[in-house]
Amino acid sequence: MIVTRFAQSALALSLFITLAEPELAVADIVYNVSHSFAANDAGAGTIDITGTITTDGTLGSIGVSNLTMWDLAFSNPGGTQPTFHLTESNSVVDISGGASLTATATTLDFTVPVPAFLEFPQIAFLDLIGGPDISWIYLAQNFGTPFFETSVTLDTDGNGPLAFTRHLTTIDPMLEPEMGDLTGGAGVQGVPEPASLSICFLGAVGLAGLGYRRRK
Repeated sequence: MIVTRFAQSALALSLFITLAEPELAVADIVYNVSHSFAANDAGAGTIDITGTITTDGTLGSIGVSNLTMWDLAFSNPGGTQPTFHLTESNSVVDISGGASLTATATTLDFTVPVPAFLEFPQIAFLDLIGGPDISWIYLAQNFGTPFFETSVTLDTDGNGPLAFTRHLTTIDPMLEPEMGDLTGGAGVQGVPEPASLSICFLGAVGLAGLGYRRRK
């Protein structure tokens, strides 16, 4: 009898938690990043971007607050440039000017709108701490004709000559919104939250208790 009452209570509690706080079941998603840019501005060779971007698990349209962690390594294979990292501890994310980020089960997709005159929508990871200032930017700009560019920029900051200062994709006249994949189509992985696991455990205990009662 005691076991049955406990099971009923556990099941009721698990259902209450699930109904009262559904967001607890959302798990973080880790997106893998893999990109390579050829230099067509000042610079040499290519720059490779690898690493991860972690969100709070929200799908659909997301903002800066939904990005919880990132670790992006920038390297210049074939050049003399060492590898630099952008993380949440030394950089910030900017999504502004009407630009947007959409999370799916497998990718982070960006959209940069056609800007009005003197508008500059962008999605950017920016080092604002000091040292070698490196940035990764998806930017639209309009000084009379809308243009779109993706760039990786590294300022010298007193560190002497560097193998690159700016790597760009082709700068294209912008006649419609620019859309792309921030993660290079990489896979994802979910990280279960403790609260979600406890809900499952309570539910399992409740169901087991009810089964025991029926057998009795």
